[in-house]
Amino acid sequence: MKKALLLTVLIFIALISFSQSTIEDFPTVKGRYFGQKAPASVPEIFAPKIISFDDKSSGCSAFNANGTMFVFKRANSAEPGIIYITELKKGSWTKPYKAPFDSEYQDGDFTLSPDGKKLFMSSRRPTQKNGEALTESNIWVVDYNKGRWGEPVLLNSPVNSDKHESYASVASNGNLYFFARDRGGYGQSDMFVSKMQDGAYNSIINMGSTFNTSAHEWDPFIASDESYLIFCSTKEGGYGRDDLYISFRKKDYSWTEPVNMGECFNSAESENRPYVTLDERFLFFTSIKTGKRHIYWVKAEVLEDFKPDYLKEY
Repeated sequence: MKKALLLTVLIFIALISFSQSTIEDFPTVKGRYFGQKAPASVPEIFAPKIISFDDKSSGCSAFNANGTMFVFKRANSAEPGIIYITELKKGSWTKPYKAPFDSEYQDGDFTLSPDGKKLFMSSRRPTQKNGEALTESNIWVVDYNKGRWGEPVLLNSPVNSDKHESYASVASNGNLYFFARDRGGYGQSDMFVSKMQDGAYNSIINMGSTFNTSAHEWDPFIASDESYLIFCSTKEGGYGRDDLYISFRKKDYSWTEPVNMGECFNSAESENRPYVTLDERFLFFTSIKTGKRHIYWVKAEVLEDFKPDYLKEY
């Protein structure tokens, strides 16, 4: 009797584990971008009833360089959220499977490097300081090489600390943009940049009062050539809880005053996690304007509408 009971329990656990490792009810979908008609200048929910569902919340997402792999995070009331991967093979998308680097430590808030070979993510995986386990969110990097994901590696100090660091975005030259809480500066969350020097991140620079305020500034996405930065802020004067803003690099390498991206993008709720696909065709972000957090997309050409006229000639 005891052996039968134990076997039943083990089978039950295995079934739960398997159900979490793949999305079994995923439909048969063909074509790039899941066969979706490309949006124009107004953001739309991405892939309804394929990726976005009314009873599930979506987090970060990312396409690889040639659009044949999609990494996304999904959560519902029964789970804290899982990072899934689906691949376009022989014209159809595979059933999403749990990313091999996903763990129980609230992994998420990820972006891909411009070449698609590195994934930067935040995680609460335990780290050590003076022998004491720390569980604040830190930035980790996962390499993707020859079709395989490596093990997550913790970025060293000074990028990470015993505070909260998250949403790292990297330019083609390796410069890393991210936000952190309670590390000094202007507000509750500030944005920082760490320049790649001699193959390492040896210092961090607060991005200054052009970007940071006494409120929260977070989720910075940097263009591959560092020509623009999209980020989120809870500062006064916006439409909702946190809004999307954009700033452009000037010829002298200073930045334009950030511009709220307007009610077409922002709502009375929360908009965040912006990124532009590696093929530079679409801007993606998340919003809970419908009551659940969904992934939205829009053609990246709309970013030109926010650029000052005196910069458009460059």
